Amino acid sequence: LHGAWGEGGGLQHLLEMLEEETRGRIRFVGCGARASEIAMDKGASKERASESASAFGVTVLETKVVDASDERLPIDVPCVVKPIKEGSSIGLHFVETQEDADRALQAVKATDVVYMAEAMIRGREFTIAVMQTPAGFRAFPPVEIKSAVATYDYEAKYARDDTVYTPGSEMPSDAQQAMQDHACAVAESVGARHLARVDYLLAEDSEAVFLEINTMPGFTERSLYPMAAAHAGLDMDTLVLTLLNMANGS
Repeated sequence: LHGAWGEGGGLQHLLEMLEEETRGRIRFVGCGARASEIAMDKGASKERASESASAFGVTVLETKVVDASDERLPIDVPCVVKPIKEGSSIGLHFVETQEDADRALQAVKATDVVYMAEAMIRGREFTIAVMQTPAGFRAFPPVEIKSAVATYDYEAKYARDDTVYTPGSEMPSDAQQAMQDHACAVAESVGARHLARVDYLLAEDSEAVFLEINTMPGFTERSLYPMAAAHAGLDMDTLVLTLLNMANGS
């Protein structure tokens, strides 16, 4: 499921209606509509992530909305410009020069999509998969993402075969613990159900920086959620059956 409708509450709203109409005979895996809407909205999800960030030593970057009528971006370069409500790195602009900034702003002006800008942080990229348990969310070991190109964009995720994913990749233990604990807290805060995946950067000073939360991760052969689960000992069959049983209330 991709995009604002598939991940951001539209489909989930229909599924909730179907569940109600069938009096629970038809159920679905994953978040409901409201949690999906919050998670898809990067501004709203950052607000939720900020609630527990200081407790775990995690940084949540300040973001500013890009006004298409402006002649300059609202923050200095280097920065990252991206849609507020979009997934899979669609519409992502890494801005390192004024020329990059001009191109990004022109791209914003050419669409009716709302964009945001935030500071660019150099570091290693990780994702934390979390699963709901009776005792709360459980975090799987982190998966490190190393793109062979400068940016981990849509092409690097889905078209190229040289992106390297390393489950259980080494990092400072306190940073890993911060990411895992914070990921569980963010999932709880947005009202996630069953599963979620939370993305982070490990900055050059070993500080964990929150990026975003994904409430319906992919389940393809190259997807990160099943990769993290497998590293934790749950093969694909066990993972899928576990999630189905959650949705069934057993």
